[in-house]
Amino acid sequence: MPNPPIPPVQLGHALSPELRYFEAPVAIEQRAATEGQPETNTIVGYAFKYNVLSNVIGWGFREEILSGALDGCDLSDVVCRSFHNDNHILGRTTSGTLRLMPDEIGLKFECDLPATQAGNDIAELIRRGDIASCSFEFYLKEDTWGEDPNGIPTRSIRSFRKITDVAPVVRPAYPETELAKRSFEQYRQQNAPVHYRLNLAKRKHAIS
Repeated sequence: MPNPPIPPVQLGHALSPELRYFEAPVAIEQRAATEGQPETNTIVGYAFKYNVLSNVIGWGFREEILSGALDGCDLSDVVCRSFHNDNHILGRTTSGTLRLMPDEIGLKFECDLPATQAGNDIAELIRRGDIASCSFEFYLKEDTWGEDPNGIPTRSIRSFRKITDVAPVVRPAYPETELAKRSFEQYRQQNAPVHYRLNLAKRKHAIS
């Protein structure tokens, strides 16, 4: 019989960015020319959606972004880069070519693609369906950890400090992050039974 979930624990703020990939479909819309503006290819999609629990990721945890996580978040200067590559800028909020529209579903965005090789390539790859997912980079403000009924660690992102980047990507796979691992270890230290803490201390002593 699975153990009951352990109550969530609030942890400290993170000062380094984390990167996440989501299966949040993107599409290309062709916007007609307007006065003073040429016809454009525009990416439309969600960088992430609220309250969607991931599969087991990284080193063995699940994660979700809670509704309201963007409240008070700094969205003042966000870029859209092809595969998070600084050499392939697609849009930016400060220039108006990237527009962020938080709603009850998550973080919706539109990006007017430039008439560059990178912009044309991304438009064609999305149109063909070769690229169909999104990624975003963030600074954490607050998270909590718990465990599901099967004992799998579950991280809930309660609030973001800043979003810095959104990007169309090929594979919506979660990378393992040291920040999440350190956050989880803090949670475990605070909530694990005595024998777990003793075993953890032994392992750390053996490594050192």
